[in-house]
Amino acid sequence: MLHHLPNPRPRRAIAILLALMVIVTALAIGDKHTLLQCQRLTLLLTAAGALVFMPRTGEGWKRFLWGSVLLVLSVVGGLLLQTDSSQVFNAALHYGMPVIIFIPALLFASSPGFALFHRDQASRKNRSTGVLWLFALVCMTVISGFAGRFPQLTMEALTEEIFLYASLFMLMPLVLLQASPRAIRVTLISIGALLILVLISMTLIVASAAAGGYNAREALAGRGWIIVELEDPAAPWRILFPFTHHNRTAYFCVIACFASLTQLNRSATVRLGCIATAILSLVMLGFTATRGAAIGVAAGLVVMLVLAFASGLRWRWSYIPTFIAVLVALWLLLPPGHRDQFLQIASSHSYVPGPTTSIGARLAFWPHVMEMVRLHPFTGVGYGYESFERYAQGHYGDILATMSGLSHAHNTYLETAAESGILAAILLLGFTITRIIALMLQTFRVRKMRHPVGVAMVAWVGLEVALQVYGLSNYALRRNMGILTYGVWGISATMILYAASLTGREPSTPPNEINAEESIATPR
Repeated sequence: MLHHLPNPRPRRAIAILLALMVIVTALAIGDKHTLLQCQRLTLLLTAAGALVFMPRTGEGWKRFLWGSVLLVLSVVGGLLLQTDSSQVFNAALHYGMPVIIFIPALLFASSPGFALFHRDQASRKNRSTGVLWLFALVCMTVISGFAGRFPQLTMEALTEEIFLYASLFMLMPLVLLQASPRAIRVTLISIGALLILVLISMTLIVASAAAGGYNAREALAGRGWIIVELEDPAAPWRILFPFTHHNRTAYFCVIACFASLTQLNRSATVRLGCIATAILSLVMLGFTATRGAAIGVAAGLVVMLVLAFASGLRWRWSYIPTFIAVLVALWLLLPPGHRDQFLQIASSHSYVPGPTTSIGARLAFWPHVMEMVRLHPFTGVGYGYESFERYAQGHYGDILATMSGLSHAHNTYLETAAESGILAAILLLGFTITRIIALMLQTFRVRKMRHPVGVAMVAWVGLEVALQVYGLSNYALRRNMGILTYGVWGISATMILYAASLTGREPSTPPNEINAEESIATPR
């Protein structure tokens, strides 16, 4: 499949890398409790990937040197844009630490194979994963690190977040595309078992909170597993487990839902289990009372359905009314406070700027974020949520004090523009559009070939759309959420490159693959 990469494949090394990816996924779900461990293990994963793939790519050192030159030029550009000499000294001192040099070196060291594959496919239409947009985005954030208001905070955020995120994105296709079918199967089972275990734990917590009354909810709130609004008895309690915030828990539920739907081409038993897991994810999403995530899921499911029919995949019509009936039943089972929270979407009162509703608080704060962008259009105030929060507290502290829980922009592209400049937001948008369009076009191509991976790609397009809609009212590119987000994007890149490697002469059912597609879909 990857004819330009050497054989035999380093199967043992790839198996270890896959195991590390599963562990990183588990740690990422732990949120703040496992933040440091997740960052360290992601760095270890990147280092291991560099050791495995660097000697195996013919032009590896050229790619490494080119990436290093870009990084150095980014640093020099940032220094030239910085006017405060003391801040330059502090940032350069921090950047001069060996570990800070090591991490960006690993970023570019782990990318040669990916970049080589990208170059080989560049002559073919609609194969791009957006990797060049990502390279440019990383360089722009480095520049903003020196030219922003808080260079040292930004340098720390670079090494703890986007450097690791970009490394993970570029490494995942190299590992997944060279792994054996058995290794992929074991990885899928491991991650699937992890998702189911977390969802079952969430279900037990929700059942305890719903059946145990006030005392049970107070005990669960003390553990940080749910949140109860003591000031407003009518407000819905929300599940936080396994994260520390209901928005992040809802984000996990969105990913779990669509990840389950990727396996609809399996046997009848597995298919029913996947549908049940997706429904359970939606139930838990309901108890987070997170409207942005609910809208994202709805948008993703609609896109998934439209894409399925447009690509010639017709699920049994009975699935649609059954699924709608299940959603109606789940809606009726939600407590009144949770239903009222979701119904606020349709209330005009929710869209009045001000502190009375979370939607209104966002609308009231966004003009101030736009002012931040207007005052710092080229390099922003500095990459990282800490830089953003420090600047916002210093300039809009009185306003934020009236809006409980609002500490960032709650919009992916608006926050990126405020942190790293308008150009960075444009680069992120270009990265996103390029990746999603390529994924959709490859999905149509694979569906015409009647390859079973097309079913998974249809669901993954739905997930990509759902996360983008979620990002319009939240921010998922920080801390462990960033690991999950770039992991989703890395799988998108893997699907694009895998589909690009198919010539149409391969058998429609890969070895050791259960093809139950004909039992759930009828090609046009």
